[in-house]
Amino acid sequence: MAEAAVGIHAANNMFSLLVVNYDQTVLPLPSVLTAQELSM
Repeated sequence: MAEAAVGIHAANNMFSLLVVNYDQTVLPLPSVLTAQELSM
């Protein structure tokens, strides 16, 4: 069960890095969508 949680977490992180990214992140990778402003 722990392997599934690690896999889902890794998939979520890869989605965040490659599809939706923010300009001021530690890993500035080219992505499909880039947020200009982070609102919480």
